[in-house]
Amino acid sequence: MKTLYFLALSLFITGTLGAQTVYFSDDFDPLGGGLTQNNLWTTQVVAASTSGYDWYHGDFSGDAHAKISNYNATTTTNEPMESWLISPVINLSTATAPNLNFNNVKRFAGTDLEVLLSTDYDGSSAPSTATWTNITSSLNMDSDDASWSFVNSGSVDIASSITASPSTVYLAFQYVGGSLDGSTYELDDIIIQEGTVVPPTINIYDIQYTLDPGGVSTMNGSNVTALKGIVTAQSAGAFNVNDRGYWLQDGTGPWHGIFVLDSVNTPAIGDSVLLDGNVNENFSQTIIRNLTSYAVLNSGNTLPAASAIATDSVNQEKYEGVLVTVNAACTNPSLGFGQWELNDGTGAVIIDDVIYEYLTPVMSTSYMVTGPVYYTFTEYKILPRGAVDVSISSGVEETSGLTNLYPNPATDKLTFSSNENGTVEVLNLMGKIVNSTSVVNGVNQLDVSVLSAGIYMVRLQGSAVSVKVIVQ
Repeated sequence: MKTLYFLALSLFITGTLGAQTVYFSDDFDPLGGGLTQNNLWTTQVVAASTSGYDWYHGDFSGDAHAKISNYNATTTTNEPMESWLISPVINLSTATAPNLNFNNVKRFAGTDLEVLLSTDYDGSSAPSTATWTNITSSLNMDSDDASWSFVNSGSVDIASSITASPSTVYLAFQYVGGSLDGSTYELDDIIIQEGTVVPPTINIYDIQYTLDPGGVSTMNGSNVTALKGIVTAQSAGAFNVNDRGYWLQDGTGPWHGIFVLDSVNTPAIGDSVLLDGNVNENFSQTIIRNLTSYAVLNSGNTLPAASAIATDSVNQEKYEGVLVTVNAACTNPSLGFGQWELNDGTGAVIIDDVIYEYLTPVMSTSYMVTGPVYYTFTEYKILPRGAVDVSISSGVEETSGLTNLYPNPATDKLTFSSNENGTVEVLNLMGKIVNSTSVVNGVNQLDVSVLSAGIYMVRLQGSAVSVKVIVQ
């Protein structure tokens, strides 16, 4: 049966929620993606460089962004070029005060990036075929070309620039590089919303990181604005509508996850969410509650990779709210209230059924379990989100027809044996097939370097049994 500690949370949610109208947004997440994974950005090369440089999807230190440079590292020269990064059409016909905001980095000396708007561009032709309004002067653009630090553009009302046809708006960034110099530019967190945009000032790590022995956040009681993260799990709120909530994560590893108590909104796993709320220590668990603003920026994002850790490591403040994976033997199949126990020899961890109830844990059987870490009644617990989050570690390979999988976790190639000729499918945690390849009866290899870091299920096509694989 479900444990009851979510009931206590419902006593503490108060206040009202104001939804924010977002007309367009892109944070270019997840890592390892492309410029069209969230919105269909196009590039128009007006003057091509010798090496064919253009806008591309960049990843650095856990951050995804759009990037361009005309520098050839092999020849140590700059190549003359001009390229435009252009958004898909944006409908602002219902907007009264559409505000644009984004983060930008300029590195190295060169021509400044220009930001333009058009209402008569056709979405595919050369930029010269349309009328463009240059709004760069109203924006705060990075001028420190010696630093990689992002600069916020400021919130700019663009209503006066789109009066000709607010239903067919295009946003463009024009890059020019010369033969003697050329900047590298990065763009991130582009958003057009109704009213002033408040740029993010803190992240989940800032809220969660603490040296307090009791785990109390240094921001306990503070209101936070523009907090962003990807939804990794949901609470169904089985007993009361006010029990509902979801887990957000804005990176991989310790201190990057948090629970949001929210009885109004029901984002899907993989949604990128932007919200304002209050930091609260609820029975020694750090949560966000009393939301005053909420918006889904985009959907279908690859989740941050679950941290593969020892069972005893789960019982640490730094993993509270974080998606983790453990692989250990069942040392107690029934602790009561739908809870059971795993231990890999480092110490026990509790598996709880708040989200998903696994009915048949077997003593001494090894399980791989994934889920967010939750803290309640002075205990840390892993909450599996569904059947895909609980798999038997011993024997499942033989049942699936796939054996000797290694290494797991994998970063480049996954080697395995198949007991038949056929097709191997790779599924993400939402059950979507993200890769497939033909295999033969015998030893095979699967290229996992093309996959974003995370947890996947690998199966022979037509098989009902999958093997869990972690990609780092």
